[in-house]
Amino acid sequence: MALDPTAMGYWKRALDASKAAAGAEKAERAHEHAMLRSRTEKHVENYKALIAIGQLDAWRQKQYLESGRTLDEYKSVRAFFKYIQDKLKTEEMPKNCAHNVIFFWSLLLAFGPLELKDGSTIARGALDKASWTTSVQGSKFAELSTLDFVLNGGFADAFLTELCKQGHGVDTLDKKAKAMLNGTTDAPAKKSRRRSKKAASEPAETTEAAETTPPKAKAPARRARRRGRRHEDEDEIETAVSEAALAPAGTKTAELVDLMADNKMLRRDLATRDEEIAALKASLQKKGEEIEEMNLYFQERIEALEDELAREKDKNKTGRRQTAVSPLSDATNA
Repeated sequence: MALDPTAMGYWKRALDASKAAAGAEKAERAHEHAMLRSRTEKHVENYKALIAIGQLDAWRQKQYLESGRTLDEYKSVRAFFKYIQDKLKTEEMPKNCAHNVIFFWSLLLAFGPLELKDGSTIARGALDKASWTTSVQGSKFAELSTLDFVLNGGFADAFLTELCKQGHGVDTLDKKAKAMLNGTTDAPAKKSRRRSKKAASEPAETTEAAETTPPKAKAPARRARRRGRRHEDEDEIETAVSEAALAPAGTKTAELVDLMADNKMLRRDLATRDEEIAALKASLQKKGEEIEEMNLYFQERIEALEDELAREKDKNKTGRRQTAVSPLSDATNA
Protein backbone atom coordinates (compact mmCIF):
# COMPACT_ATOMS: atom_id res chain seq x y z
CA MET A 1 0.00 0.00 0.00
CA ALA A 2 1.39 3.44 -0.92
CA LEU A 3 2.24 5.89 1.86
CA ASP A 4 -0.40 8.49 2.58
CA PRO A 5 0.30 11.69 0.52
CA THR A 6 -0.14 13.94 3.57
CA ALA A 7 2.43 11.94 5.54
CA MET A 8 4.81 12.03 2.58
CA GLY A 9 4.45 15.81 2.40
CA TYR A 10 5.48 16.26 6.02
CA TRP A 11 8.32 13.79 5.61
CA LYS A 12 9.74 15.57 2.53
CA ARG A 13 9.55 18.98 4.23
CA ALA A 14 11.48 17.65 7.21
CA LEU A 15 14.10 16.02 4.97
CA ASP A 16 14.62 19.18 2.90
CA ALA A 17 14.93 21.32 6.02
CA SER A 18 17.47 18.90 7.56
CA LYS A 19 19.63 19.04 4.43
CA ALA A 20 19.47 22.83 4.39
CA ALA A 21 20.45 22.97 8.09
CA ALA A 22 23.46 20.72 7.41
CA GLY A 23 24.59 23.05 4.62
CA ALA A 24 24.16 26.11 6.84
CA GLU A 25 26.18 24.44 9.61
CA LYS A 26 29.00 23.71 7.18
CA ALA A 27 29.04 27.35 6.04
CA GLU A 28 29.00 28.48 9.68
CA ARG A 29 32.05 26.35 10.53
CA ALA A 30 33.93 27.72 7.52
CA HIS A 31 33.11 31.27 8.64
CA GLU A 32 34.24 30.55 12.21
CA HIS A 33 37.49 29.04 10.91
CA ALA A 34 38.18 32.16 8.81
CA MET A 35 37.34 34.47 11.72
CA LEU A 36 39.57 32.54 14.10
CA ARG A 37 42.45 32.60 11.64
CA SER A 38 42.05 36.36 11.11
CA ARG A 39 41.94 37.08 14.84
CA THR A 40 45.00 34.92 15.40
CA GLU A 41 46.88 36.69 12.63
CA LYS A 42 45.92 40.03 14.17
CA HIS A 43 47.40 39.02 17.53
CA VAL A 44 50.66 37.82 15.94
CA GLU A 45 51.07 40.95 13.79
CA ASN A 46 50.35 43.20 16.80
CA TYR A 47 53.09 41.34 18.68
CA LYS A 48 55.49 41.96 15.80
CA ALA A 49 54.65 45.67 15.72
CA LEU A 50 55.12 45.89 19.48
CA ILE A 51 58.54 44.22 19.31
CA ALA A 52 59.71 46.37 16.38
CA ILE A 53 58.73 49.60 18.15
CA GLY A 54 60.41 48.37 21.34
CA GLN A 55 63.63 47.59 19.52
CA LEU A 56 63.44 51.00 17.85
CA ASP A 57 63.24 52.60 21.30
CA ALA A 58 66.23 50.51 22.48
CA TRP A 59 68.18 51.68 19.44
CA ARG A 60 67.21 55.30 20.25
CA GLN A 61 68.49 54.95 23.79
CA LYS A 62 71.77 53.40 22.66
CA GLN A 63 72.37 56.10 20.03
CA TYR A 64 71.74 58.83 22.57
CA LEU A 65 74.03 57.33 25.21
CA GLU A 66 76.86 56.59 22.76
CA SER A 67 76.65 60.12 21.34
CA GLY A 68 77.51 61.53 24.74
CA ARG A 69 73.93 62.77 25.15
CA THR A 70 74.29 65.25 22.32
CA LEU A 71 71.38 64.12 20.11
CA ASP A 72 68.47 66.20 21.38
CA GLU A 73 66.00 64.44 19.07
CA TYR A 74 66.84 61.12 20.78
CA LYS A 75 66.54 62.16 24.42
CA SER A 76 62.85 61.18 24.80
CA VAL A 77 60.31 58.95 23.12
CA ARG A 78 58.06 61.85 22.16
CA ALA A 79 60.89 63.93 20.71
CA PHE A 80 62.20 60.92 18.76
CA PHE A 81 58.88 60.05 17.13
CA LYS A 82 58.28 63.71 16.25
CA TYR A 83 61.74 63.79 14.69
CA ILE A 84 60.95 60.71 12.58
CA GLN A 85 57.61 62.15 11.46
CA ASP A 86 59.23 65.45 10.46
CA LYS A 87 61.96 63.66 8.52
CA LEU A 88 59.56 61.37 6.68
CA LYS A 89 57.17 64.28 6.00
CA THR A 90 54.15 62.01 6.36
CA GLU A 91 51.29 61.53 8.78
CA GLU A 92 51.46 57.75 8.40
CA MET A 93 52.94 56.11 11.48
CA PRO A 94 52.58 52.71 13.15
CA LYS A 95 49.52 52.60 15.38
CA ASN A 96 49.99 53.50 19.09
CA CYS A 97 53.75 54.08 18.88
CA ALA A 98 54.13 55.73 22.29
CA HIS A 99 51.85 53.22 23.99
CA ASN A 100 53.69 50.33 22.38
CA VAL A 101 56.95 51.54 23.86
CA ILE A 102 55.40 51.44 27.33
CA PHE A 103 53.76 48.08 26.67
CA PHE A 104 57.01 46.68 25.28
CA TRP A 105 59.08 47.21 28.42
CA SER A 106 56.22 46.12 30.67
CA LEU A 107 55.63 42.87 28.77
CA LEU A 108 59.36 42.28 28.38
CA LEU A 109 59.81 42.43 32.15
CA ALA A 110 56.90 40.04 32.75
CA PHE A 111 57.22 37.57 29.85
CA GLY A 112 60.46 38.32 28.03
CA PRO A 113 63.13 35.67 27.27
CA LEU A 114 66.22 35.62 29.49
CA GLU A 115 68.38 33.58 27.10
CA LEU A 116 68.74 33.67 23.32
CA LYS A 117 69.84 31.01 20.86
CA ASP A 118 73.37 32.43 20.59
CA GLY A 119 73.82 32.03 24.37
CA SER A 120 73.21 35.66 25.31
CA THR A 121 71.59 35.98 28.74
CA ILE A 122 70.18 38.73 30.90
CA ALA A 123 68.89 39.07 34.44
CA ARG A 124 65.18 39.75 34.83
CA GLY A 125 65.89 42.81 36.98
CA ALA A 126 67.86 44.47 34.18
CA LEU A 127 64.62 44.77 32.19
CA ASP A 128 62.87 46.66 34.99
CA LYS A 129 62.67 50.39 34.20
CA ALA A 130 62.48 51.11 37.92
CA SER A 131 66.08 49.92 38.24
CA TRP A 132 67.43 52.16 35.47
CA THR A 133 69.55 54.87 37.04
CA THR A 134 70.41 57.01 34.02
CA SER A 135 67.71 59.63 33.53
CA VAL A 136 67.57 62.59 31.14
CA GLN A 137 64.69 65.06 31.51
CA GLY A 138 62.39 62.42 32.97
CA SER A 139 63.28 59.74 30.37
CA LYS A 140 65.09 56.75 31.80
CA PHE A 141 67.78 54.86 29.92
CA ALA A 142 68.75 51.21 30.30
CA GLU A 143 72.29 49.91 30.61
CA LEU A 144 74.11 49.36 27.32
CA SER A 145 74.25 45.61 28.01
CA THR A 146 70.45 45.55 28.33
CA LEU A 147 70.05 47.48 25.08
CA ASP A 148 72.47 45.13 23.30
CA PHE A 149 70.41 42.15 24.45
CA VAL A 150 67.22 43.68 23.08
CA LEU A 151 68.93 44.55 19.79
CA ASN A 152 70.33 41.04 19.38
CA GLY A 153 69.38 39.41 16.08
CA GLY A 154 67.61 36.50 17.77
CA PHE A 155 65.68 38.58 20.29
CA ALA A 156 62.59 39.34 18.15
CA ASP A 157 61.80 35.69 17.42
CA ALA A 158 62.41 34.65 21.03
CA PHE A 159 60.13 37.35 22.44
CA LEU A 160 57.45 36.62 19.81
CA THR A 161 57.41 32.98 20.92
CA GLU A 162 56.96 33.98 24.57
CA LEU A 163 54.10 36.36 23.73
CA CYS A 164 52.38 33.70 21.63
CA LYS A 165 52.41 31.40 24.66
CA GLN A 166 50.34 33.95 26.59
CA GLY A 167 47.58 34.07 23.96
CA HIS A 168 45.95 37.45 24.66
CA GLY A 169 45.77 40.85 22.99
CA VAL A 170 48.44 43.45 23.82
CA ASP A 171 46.15 45.53 26.07
CA THR A 172 45.05 42.46 28.03
CA LEU A 173 48.63 41.25 28.35
CA ASP A 174 49.71 44.63 29.71
CA LYS A 175 47.04 44.46 32.44
CA LYS A 176 48.04 40.89 33.21
CA ALA A 177 51.71 41.85 33.39
CA LYS A 178 51.00 44.73 35.80
CA ALA A 179 48.91 42.46 38.01
CA MET A 180 51.64 39.83 38.08
CA LEU A 181 54.39 42.36 38.84
CA ASN A 182 52.27 43.87 41.61
CA GLY A 183 51.89 40.44 43.15
CA THR A 184 48.08 40.49 43.01
CA THR A 185 46.90 37.97 40.44
CA ASP A 186 47.88 36.58 37.09
CA ALA A 187 44.36 37.08 35.66
CA PRO A 188 43.55 40.02 33.36
CA ALA A 189 42.46 43.08 35.33
CA LYS A 190 39.25 43.48 33.29
CA LYS A 191 37.85 40.17 34.49
CA SER A 192 38.90 40.88 38.08
CA ARG A 193 36.89 44.09 38.06
CA ARG A 194 33.80 42.24 36.87
CA ARG A 195 34.05 39.84 39.78
CA SER A 196 34.58 42.73 42.21
CA LYS A 197 31.40 44.49 41.04
CA LYS A 198 29.40 41.33 41.46
CA ALA A 199 30.73 40.78 44.97
CA ALA A 200 29.96 44.39 45.93
CA SER A 201 26.43 44.33 44.57
CA GLU A 202 25.56 41.08 46.37
CA PRO A 203 26.65 41.38 50.03
CA ALA A 204 26.77 38.20 52.05
CA GLU A 205 23.73 37.50 54.19
CA THR A 206 24.32 36.65 57.82
CA THR A 207 20.87 35.75 59.11
CA GLU A 208 19.79 32.17 59.58
CA ALA A 209 16.88 32.65 57.19
CA ALA A 210 19.16 33.93 54.44
CA GLU A 211 21.52 30.99 54.83
CA THR A 212 18.68 28.52 54.36
CA THR A 213 17.09 30.19 51.29
CA PRO A 214 17.74 27.91 48.30
CA PRO A 215 16.71 30.20 45.36
CA LYS A 216 19.37 32.82 46.13
CA ALA A 217 22.03 30.12 46.32
CA LYS A 218 21.23 28.87 42.79
CA ALA A 219 20.68 32.16 40.96
CA PRO A 220 24.34 33.39 40.87
CA ALA A 221 25.51 30.01 39.51
CA ARG A 222 23.02 30.19 36.63
CA ARG A 223 24.01 33.77 35.79
CA ALA A 224 27.70 32.82 35.85
CA ARG A 225 27.14 29.98 33.39
CA ARG A 226 25.25 32.25 30.98
CA ARG A 227 27.95 34.90 31.20
CA GLY A 228 30.60 32.25 30.57
CA ARG A 229 28.81 31.14 27.41
CA ARG A 230 28.61 34.71 26.12
CA HIS A 231 32.37 35.15 26.48
CA GLU A 232 33.30 31.60 25.43
CA ASP A 233 34.14 32.50 21.82
CA GLU A 234 36.11 35.59 22.84
CA ASP A 235 38.21 33.59 25.32
CA GLU A 236 38.82 30.83 22.78
CA ILE A 237 39.95 33.31 20.16
CA GLU A 238 42.25 35.09 22.61
CA THR A 239 43.87 31.84 23.70
CA ALA A 240 44.28 30.51 20.13
CA VAL A 241 47.61 32.32 19.81
CA SER A 242 49.14 30.08 22.48
CA GLU A 243 49.07 27.17 20.02
CA ALA A 244 51.96 28.80 18.13
CA ALA A 245 54.34 27.70 20.87
CA LEU A 246 53.66 24.05 19.99
CA ALA A 247 54.89 24.42 16.40
CA PRO A 248 58.37 23.12 15.42
CA ALA A 249 61.24 25.57 15.58
CA GLY A 250 61.75 27.57 12.40
CA THR A 251 58.17 27.28 11.16
CA LYS A 252 56.91 30.32 9.27
CA THR A 253 54.34 32.54 10.93
CA ALA A 254 51.67 31.86 8.30
CA GLU A 255 52.06 28.11 8.79
CA LEU A 256 51.89 28.56 12.56
CA VAL A 257 48.67 30.52 12.22
CA ASP A 258 47.13 27.81 10.03
CA LEU A 259 48.15 25.15 12.53
CA MET A 260 46.75 27.15 15.44
CA ALA A 261 43.44 27.67 13.70
CA ASP A 262 43.16 24.02 12.68
CA ASN A 263 44.00 22.81 16.19
CA LYS A 264 41.51 25.20 17.73
CA MET A 265 38.72 24.09 15.44
CA LEU A 266 39.56 20.43 16.12
CA ARG A 267 39.43 20.97 19.87
CA ARG A 268 36.14 22.79 19.48
CA ASP A 269 34.71 19.95 17.42
CA LEU A 270 35.80 17.40 20.03
CA ALA A 271 34.28 19.49 22.79
CA THR A 272 30.88 19.47 21.08
CA ARG A 273 30.96 15.77 20.17
CA ASP A 274 28.83 14.66 23.09
CA GLU A 275 26.21 17.30 22.33
CA GLU A 276 26.03 16.21 18.69
CA ILE A 277 25.71 12.56 19.72
CA ALA A 278 22.94 13.46 22.15
CA ALA A 279 21.18 15.45 19.44
CA LEU A 280 21.53 12.52 17.04
CA LYS A 281 20.09 10.14 19.61
CA ALA A 282 17.17 12.49 20.19
CA SER A 283 16.62 12.73 16.44
CA LEU A 284 16.70 8.94 16.08
CA GLN A 285 14.31 8.57 19.00
CA LYS A 286 11.97 11.09 17.41
CA LYS A 287 12.11 9.31 14.08
CA GLY A 288 11.46 6.01 15.87
CA GLU A 289 8.41 7.52 17.49
CA GLU A 290 7.24 8.81 14.12
CA ILE A 291 7.73 5.36 12.58
CA GLU A 292 5.84 3.80 15.48
CA GLU A 293 2.99 6.25 14.97
CA MET A 294 2.95 5.44 11.27
CA ASN A 295 2.89 1.72 12.08
CA LEU A 296 -0.03 2.28 14.41
CA TYR A 297 -1.76 4.32 11.75
CA PHE A 298 -1.33 1.62 9.12
CA GLN A 299 -2.30 -1.08 11.64
CA GLU A 300 -5.52 0.77 12.36
CA ARG A 301 -6.17 1.16 8.64
CA ILE A 302 -5.55 -2.55 8.09
CA GLU A 303 -7.87 -3.46 10.97
CA ALA A 304 -10.49 -1.08 9.61
CA LEU A 305 -10.18 -2.65 6.17
CA GLU A 306 -10.39 -6.14 7.66
CA ASP A 307 -13.53 -5.14 9.56
CA GLU A 308 -15.01 -3.67 6.41
CA LEU A 309 -14.13 -6.80 4.47
CA ALA A 310 -15.72 -8.95 7.18
CA ARG A 311 -18.88 -6.87 7.03
CA GLU A 312 -19.02 -7.22 3.27
CA LYS A 313 -18.65 -10.98 3.61
CA ASP A 314 -21.49 -11.05 6.15
CA LYS A 315 -23.69 -9.05 3.80
CA ASN A 316 -22.93 -11.40 0.97
CA LYS A 317 -23.80 -14.46 3.10
CA THR A 318 -27.06 -12.85 4.25
CA GLY A 319 -27.98 -12.03 0.69
CA ARG A 320 -27.38 -15.57 -0.47
CA ARG A 321 -29.59 -16.95 2.35
CA GLN A 322 -32.45 -14.64 1.41
CA THR A 323 -32.32 -15.57 -2.28
CA ALA A 324 -32.05 -19.32 -1.69
CA VAL A 325 -35.51 -21.17 -1.79
CA SER A 326 -35.98 -24.52 -0.02
CA PRO A 327 -38.13 -27.39 -1.67
CA LEU A 328 -40.57 -27.34 1.28
CA SER A 329 -41.38 -23.66 0.87
CA ASP A 330 -41.89 -24.12 -2.83
CA ALA A 331 -44.38 -26.90 -2.27
CA THR A 332 -46.33 -24.87 0.31
CA ASN A 333 -46.50 -21.88 -1.95
CA ALA A 334 -47.79 -24.02 -4.77
